[in-house]
Amino acid sequence: MGSLSLSLLISNKPFSPLWIFAFIGFLAAVGIVFWGIRKWKLADATKNWPVTEGKVISSGLNWQGGNFIPEVTYEYVVDGVAHKGETISFQLEGHALPKRSAGEIVSRYPEGKTVLVHFDPRNPQLAVLEAGASKLYLARYFVFAMIFLLIAFTLSLLAD
Repeated sequence: MGSLSLSLLISNKPFSPLWIFAFIGFLAAVGIVFWGIRKWKLADATKNWPVTEGKVISSGLNWQGGNFIPEVTYEYVVDGVAHKGETISFQLEGHALPKRSAGEIVSRYPEGKTVLVHFDPRNPQLAVLEAGASKLYLARYFVFAMIFLLIAFTLSLLAD
């Protein structure tokens, strides 16, 4: 990379602003990979979290842009302190799904149902109903990163 930037300085060609966008695309790709790994590790760690009983206090679908977000609110107690959670799993957090898929998830958690809640022993306010993470969860971040890398590479070619 040092010789590339040096050749740009020595070259008589004018500097193309596309290089800036290519660099931003590269940084975005790196950021997405690190963010994805961090999120996957957190989701995977939930498999080893302690479990307590909780109760679903509301359950439903939130329509968003043609798809649906499953929403479940539950309460649980850890060391005598009551908590309220809304995370079904880190894999689903904030992701819109087709109505059928979202409905299947919500149907597992009807209002009033007793559920098992996995909670972070260091921060009991952080909890999920479904522990773990699939490799596909991590793969999604790599796909997004590859898209940004492809954009960055294309822009770098256009800059020359």
